[in-house]
Amino acid sequence: MPGNPILLTACHITNFKELLASKDSEISSLRQQLFDGENSSNALADEHNKLAAALPEKEAELSSIKQSLDNESRHRLEQAVAYEQLKDEIAMKCEQLAVKEASLYKSLMELQTDSSRTESTIGQTSLRNIPKIPSFDGQPISFNRWIFGVDELFTNYPGLSDFQNRILVVDSLKGDARSWYDAEPDGNIDIRDNLRKSLSKQFGGTESLSMALDKVYSMRLTDKSVFDSFIQQVRPAIKIVTGDNSKLAL
Repeated sequence: MPGNPILLTACHITNFKELLASKDSEISSLRQQLFDGENSSNALADEHNKLAAALPEKEAELSSIKQSLDNESRHRLEQAVAYEQLKDEIAMKCEQLAVKEASLYKSLMELQTDSSRTESTIGQTSLRNIPKIPSFDGQPISFNRWIFGVDELFTNYPGLSDFQNRILVVDSLKGDARSWYDAEPDGNIDIRDNLRKSLSKQFGGTESLSMALDKVYSMRLTDKSVFDSFIQQVRPAIKIVTGDNSKLAL
């Protein structure tokens, strides 16, 4: 009934106190959770602010890297295009060069053919019109006069080739001279100058190889010979025969 006092027992009061203490504990726990949540939120906000502040710099760096990559890609593409163009140009020039080379080779072959025909005709005509060289049989005593006639003939006919000169000389060699020529190494008779030097060395006067050999074969060392005098006489001939061979020299 209204107005009637509520009777609370000690048990009721104890229960209320316990309930109140429990609620206070829950409130304290909720406050702590709220405080922790605020701290966590503040930390996240700070991290967010830091990231937000660093974002423009990173975006600028990323943009720079992207620009560099774009430039590098463009440069490589330009290089690839230029390389292909250069390859095409080189291939075209090589083809043009091959055509020119073939044309030049053809012209050269035609020129050589015409030149050979002309030289052959001129050579035959020249040799027919040139007097023959007197024969030489290898006698040293007649060599100087013979070689003088050879030189005089070639001086009067300067248009002859080296080959024609040698043909005329070889055709004039007879007897011992021809035998010597057939046995002489090719390197000593391959051109006109070498052939002349070899002939002069073999048959030319007192210092010729032929005269030196005759000197060596004709001299005899006897009981009546003076040894020093014999050596003095034979030494020049031995030197001509042995050449630069110090082991065989006297």
